[in-house]
Amino acid sequence: MERLANAEVESFAYLARFEGVDIKQGLASLEALLASLSSPQFAYPSIIVGGTNGKGSVVAMLSAIFSRAGLFVGSYTSPHLWRFNERIRLEAECISDAEIASLIKTIKAHPHQDVTWFELVTAMAFLHFRLHAVDLAVLEVGMGGRLDATNTAKTVISVITNIALDHQEYLGNTVAEIAQEKAGIIKDGGVCITGERKEESLAVIADKAKSALLLRIDEDFSFAESASGLIYRSKHFPPITGIQLALRGPHQRDNALCAITAALLVGKRYGYDISADSIRGGLRDCHWPGRFEIIAQKPTVIFDGAHNVAGMSALVAALQEEFPERKIVAIVGFLRGKDYREMLRVLSTIATRIIVVAPFSPRALPAQEVMENCGREIEILESAASALDAYERARALALRNEGIICFAGSLFLAEAIKDLFPQRVSR
Repeated sequence: MERLANAEVESFAYLARFEGVDIKQGLASLEALLASLSSPQFAYPSIIVGGTNGKGSVVAMLSAIFSRAGLFVGSYTSPHLWRFNERIRLEAECISDAEIASLIKTIKAHPHQDVTWFELVTAMAFLHFRLHAVDLAVLEVGMGGRLDATNTAKTVISVITNIALDHQEYLGNTVAEIAQEKAGIIKDGGVCITGERKEESLAVIADKAKSALLLRIDEDFSFAESASGLIYRSKHFPPITGIQLALRGPHQRDNALCAITAALLVGKRYGYDISADSIRGGLRDCHWPGRFEIIAQKPTVIFDGAHNVAGMSALVAALQEEFPERKIVAIVGFLRGKDYREMLRVLSTIATRIIVVAPFSPRALPAQEVMENCGREIEILESAASALDAYERARALALRNEGIICFAGSLFLAEAIKDLFPQRVSR
C-alpha cells in the first residue's frame, strides 16, 4: 500500500514538472505522443465544447443527460476546484490517484518532451476513456479552440456557447479575432451548435461552418415558458415539456438549449435512445460546483466563478432574477490580465458593498492594487487582508440586512471557500 502511495506522489510530482512549459503554437508534439499511444482519442466519438463562458456547465449537463439515457460517458473539464482528479471523470466518478499514477507510467514510456502540462493531462484523459471503453466523451476546451489539445479528438459535434473578450493575450483583441480561434473546433462535414447571438462573431462562425451543419440559438432551437416548466422547441426535433434546470440563472437556459440539442443529435446519429425523460432528469439533477452555487444559508452565501466581464454580467442577471429584493454583499478576487475594473463596475450596479481580496494563485492581483486603481471610482469598494476577514465583515452586513453574500471574480477563490465552508468541498 505504501509503495502505491509513493507512486501516486511521484506521478503528481512528475506532472508538476510540466507546469512551467510555455503555451505554444501548434499541436504537433501532442499529436506525436497520441500517435505513439495508438491514438486513444479516436476510440470513441467526442463532443467538444468551446466558447468563452458556460463550457463546463454544458459538459456537466450533457454528462448528466447521457448517464440518464444509460450511456457510459467520460468527461474532461478544466480548471478543477478542489482536486486535480475532478478534471477527468467517468459518469460522476473522478479519476483516482492510483489511476493517475498508472496513466503517467504509461505516458512516460513514450516520447513527450515538448508537450505542455495541459496537453499531457489531455492525453491522460483520452487514455483513461479508451481504457474504460466509454460510449462517448464530452470535452471542455481549455482555451481558444483551434490549437487547443482537445481539438485532436474524434469530434462529431462542436458546441460554441458564446464569444466574449477573454485571454486576449493569446486569442486576439476583438470579438471577431477570438471567434476565429473558437470556431477552429468546427469540423468539415460535422455539426456546430452555438448559443452565440452577436452578429460580429456569428459571421465568423458561419463562415467556418460552410461545410458543416450550423444550428443557432433562437433560430433553430429555443425555450418557451409554461406553468410546468420550460418547453424545448426545435426545427429538427419534437418539443420537450416540463424542463426544470438545477443550474440557476438566465445564462444557464442558453447552456441547456445547447446541451439538449447536442444530446438529441448524438442520439439521432448513433441510434442512442435520448428520451425526453433522460433530458428532463439529467437537467433537473445536474450539479456543477462553483457556478451560482449556494454553499450556505443564514446568511445565504453564493459562489460563482465569473472571471470576465461577460461572466460577471451573467452573474448580476442571475442575482437580480433569483434575489430581486435582497441586498448583495460581494467578496471578489481577480487574476492579473483580467478586466477587473469593468467587472467591478458591472457588479457595483447591484451590490451594496464589495470587498476585494487576493485569490490563491501566483497570478493573483493584490487587493491593495485594486483599491488604488478603483477605490475612488467605486465608493462601495473596500479591501480585506484575508478571505476570513472579508467574510466576517460581509456576514455582519448580510445578517443585519437579510442580505446575500456572493463570492466571485475567480475560480481560484475556491481555496477560500474550502477554508470557510469545508463541509461543502467535493471529495
